[in-house]
Amino acid sequence: MNSVFSSLISIGAYMERFHTVGNAADRMPIGYTPTWYEKSWLSIFEGRNEAVAYGVLIFVFHISLYFLSYSVQCIFESIPALRKYKLQQTVHVTNEEWWTGVRRFLANMFFIRFPTIMLFFPLAEALNFDLSVPFPPIYVILLQTFIFMLSDDFWHYWIHRLMHMGFLYQRIHKVHHEYTVPFGLIGDYSHPIESIILALTAITGPVMYSWLATYTGSFKGAHVIAIFSWIAVKTLESLEVHTGYDFPWSLNNWIPIWAGADHHDYHHMEFLNNFASIFRHMDYIFGTDKLYREHHKKRKQLELEKDQKDKKE
Repeated sequence: MNSVFSSLISIGAYMERFHTVGNAADRMPIGYTPTWYEKSWLSIFEGRNEAVAYGVLIFVFHISLYFLSYSVQCIFESIPALRKYKLQQTVHVTNEEWWTGVRRFLANMFFIRFPTIMLFFPLAEALNFDLSVPFPPIYVILLQTFIFMLSDDFWHYWIHRLMHMGFLYQRIHKVHHEYTVPFGLIGDYSHPIESIILALTAITGPVMYSWLATYTGSFKGAHVIAIFSWIAVKTLESLEVHTGYDFPWSLNNWIPIWAGADHHDYHHMEFLNNFASIFRHMDYIFGTDKLYREHHKKRKQLELEKDQKDKKE
């Protein structure tokens, strides 16, 4: 009975956080003078419902970054000199496929992602995320972001492998694989259940980090600026791996462990290889990239032979 009563109190306390009004004085130490950037940040929430303000801000940031990045991709695709970097040269997305992808993407964004994001502030408060100023040093933000990347990579890999098994693939994940030739916006072209699961996977890193901070008491929870940094990384990564292009400046050509479009494009071709998200170490450790490595080696050899032939001519 006591446990039920305690649970009801906890639920009530959680729901109360949907009505919190922003007050800058509550978000900084007494006597602290915030920087211009910190003042600007605090002014977004001052006197406003913090749950709504955070939810709208994160959603607008997320979807704006998606479309801005996709616009850059569209510009690159319109440049004839860059088309040689397209991974699947002989297959193209039709107008009908493009519009289908965009409609599903927007539906997931507004009817799945937005309601999920609106839960951020109460969750952040309940789990002791750090929403205060002063902002942490840049190295702390980068370190937290990197930890979130590793966490997402681990959970994404295993959930992705699970999604390729029988019932889960046929009923859920198959939607995402309707496109064997990916393009930017299909990063969130998925079954609603999968969209929710992947959103939860992305927040697992900050949640575990903040829980450990609370448990040990030796450091603060995930800072909100690091959360925004992580959202930016995850959004850009999701779009980049679905571009279908492997440019010379793509990160996988500079950072050996980075997965990139080349890695994920092959997954859309073969399905049972390359389950990793950001980094490729999980695929290498568990041997789920063998076919990809053979394919990559053959492709590079053919490109080398073609270059040598062109030089002779």
